[in-house]
Amino acid sequence: MLIGWSEKVKAAVQEIIKFDQTIDIVVIDNAEKAPAAEDDVFYIRGDATNEEVLLRANLPKAKGIFIFAKEIVQANYTIKDPLLVDGKTLLVATAITLMEEKMNTPVYVIAEVTSHKHIQLFKDVKIDEFIPTKGVGYCTIVQSLFPA
Repeated sequence: MLIGWSEKVKAAVQEIIKFDQTIDIVVIDNAEKAPAAEDDVFYIRGDATNEEVLLRANLPKAKGIFIFAKEIVQANYTIKDPLLVDGKTLLVATAITLMEEKMNTPVYVIAEVTSHKHIQLFKDVKIDEFIPTKGVGYCTIVQSLFPA
């Protein structure tokens, strides 16, 4: 499951397909229409902090979840404030952790963070791996779920 949609998510989808062509890939985002992607991608429009949306995405059966940092766009103005971007990631991670606890189903979660200093704030949220926004290729991220 991938949360958020962007060109980097599209690249991650292509990497996942290279590793496992049989896996169902689910993307959750709030875009008005499904993003143009591979045929094997299931798109769920909604708020990734909403339990119903996470259940529709089949969270309990997910091999893993990638939470991608996404800049906030309002009135055609992009907000790049790391506090706001990582804050959104933290809310999604918290919702996933609560679902994991409620269903007693652990899921491997990888979160992209824009500021390394925010990682400490995630300590009570059960994130398995943190990826900095800069400096890591998405092939490396995908390999976290598909070790050689």
